[in-house]
Amino acid sequence: MNPDEVTPPENINPPAEQETVEQVNKIKLEPGTLIYLFKQVGFDDKDIPVLLAIAQMESNMVHGAINLNSESGYDKDLGVLQLNNLANFDKDLQPDRELQAFMAKENITGMFTPNDFAEMLHQDIMFQMRWAKHKIDWHRKAGKDPFIFWMTYPPIRDYIQKGDKTYAPRQEDFDLALQYYEDYKNNRIVPISKDVPMLPPIEGSPRPVDDGKSGTTVPGKPITVETQGRSQGIKNMFGSPEKNFWNKGVEVNNSRDRNASQVMAMIQAAVNSQRRAKNLPDISNDFNVDSQYIQLTDDQKTAIDILRGFGVRN
Repeated sequence: MNPDEVTPPENINPPAEQETVEQVNKIKLEPGTLIYLFKQVGFDDKDIPVLLAIAQMESNMVHGAINLNSESGYDKDLGVLQLNNLANFDKDLQPDRELQAFMAKENITGMFTPNDFAEMLHQDIMFQMRWAKHKIDWHRKAGKDPFIFWMTYPPIRDYIQKGDKTYAPRQEDFDLALQYYEDYKNNRIVPISKDVPMLPPIEGSPRPVDDGKSGTTVPGKPITVETQGRSQGIKNMFGSPEKNFWNKGVEVNNSRDRNASQVMAMIQAAVNSQRRAKNLPDISNDFNVDSQYIQLTDDQKTAIDILRGFGVRN
C-alpha cells in the first residue's frame, strides 16, 4: 500500500496551530460578528451601518487595536471602535459626568483611573460596546451629533448626507467602509453569533485581583487594581510630558524607582507651577530617586517623604 494513501484513524486530530503573540492580543472580526455584538448591547438599527463604517475606518475591525496619542503612552485609543481612555477625565483625572453615569450603570465604584479604563476597554469587547452605546445615547440626548467624537466620522457623514464617496487620505479603507454601510442597509450582511474572548492585559500589565473587599469594581465583582508597576505617564494641566521628562536623563531600571521618579516629577511640576504664579524661580529638576537625602532641596525632601509614606521607597 502506498503510504501516501493511508487514511489516519478518526480519533487522531491534526496538530493544533500554535497561536502567536499577535493572534492572542489582536482579533480581526468579521462584519457579521460586529453586527451581532452591536445588537447584543441594543444599538438602534439605524446606527449599525454607521458603526460598521466607523469600525472599518478606525481599526480595520480589529479587537485589541491600540493607538498611542502621546509619547508617554497614557493617552490611548482602544479596540475595534478606538475609544479614548482619557477624554472623559478632567484635569485632576476625575471622571466627568458622562463617565460617572456610565460607571453607575456598570456598578464601578472606588478609585477609577484612565489606566483602569484603558484595560477594561481593551480586554472586554462587550464593555467597549456598552461604553460606545452610552456615549452615543448621551450625545443624542444632549442634541449633538451622536458620532462626532470619532474623527473618522465626518467623511462618512458627508457620504450619507451628500453622496460624497471621496476621501483622498485613505480612499481604499473608505471604499470598504462604505461597502459595509451599504451591505447592511441592503441586508447583504447578517449577524453572526460568535463569542469574542477577553484579551490579555495591555503590554503584560497585571489583571485586577478579586479580594472581595473594596476598590475599583467591575459588574457584580469587587476587585482591587494593582498600581505599583503601572504608571507610564500622565497628561494633565501641565501638558504632555517632554521627552525623557520623568527621569531627566537618569537611567532607572527598577520599576519601583521608576514610579517614584515619575511621581516626584509630577509633584515637582505642580510645585513649579505655583512658584511661577508667584514669580518665584523653579526648583531644581535634575534630581533622581537615588540621590542622597541630604543633597535634596526642601521641596524634593517633601516629595520623597510623601513617597516613602505611600511605600514607594523602602
